[in-house]
Amino acid sequence: MNDELSFQEMPSYVERSRRKPRLLFVFIAIFLLAIALGVGLYFLGARNKSPESKVAPVPSSNLTPTKSPTTGPSATQSASVSPSGKTTPTPIKSGPTAGPSPKAELDRSKLTIAVLNGSGTPGAAKGISSYLNGLGYTIKSVGNADNFTYTNITIKIKKSKSAYLPQLKKDLAKSPTPSPVSDSVDDSISTDAEVIVGK
Repeated sequence: MNDELSFQEMPSYVERSRRKPRLLFVFIAIFLLAIALGVGLYFLGARNKSPESKVAPVPSSNLTPTKSPTTGPSATQSASVSPSGKTTPTPIKSGPTAGPSPKAELDRSKLTIAVLNGSGTPGAAKGISSYLNGLGYTIKSVGNADNFTYTNITIKIKKSKSAYLPQLKKDLAKSPTPSPVSDSVDDSISTDAEVIVGK
């Protein structure tokens, strides 16, 4: 009987001893795999940071007329250098030019505006101020004008900020309730501009 007990205990002891080397082998394999992955990522990152090779520019000379028309089709010439060193002019045709390129829009947030109700209709200034604020303008105050006899929209702007006037007029023309806009330069106002909403 005692032999049977010791015989049964023996296989369980052997099984436990076999699991430890397997577990150790799996742990070592995962550890080595993690190291290999880390080294691979390191070299991949180092390779991406290496300076790119630069291509040397090919010397060329441009032959352009001293005066070009501002309207209508224009033609300019350029030159190309052949491998033998000979310069050959190449005419390049371009489409009509419409004069100076359009100016980039000014930063609306740098213009402070007071929106005033000059119509007497409750909420008239609030709608325009919300619209202008949504476009990025800095609205300093919303209130009533000195009287309620204004018609359409009146803009008063300081001379130092008059460059904003065309953009502000364009934006007001696209408002949800567009109306004709009149403007004047007024340096006595407290903000950069006043937008007075009339009847």
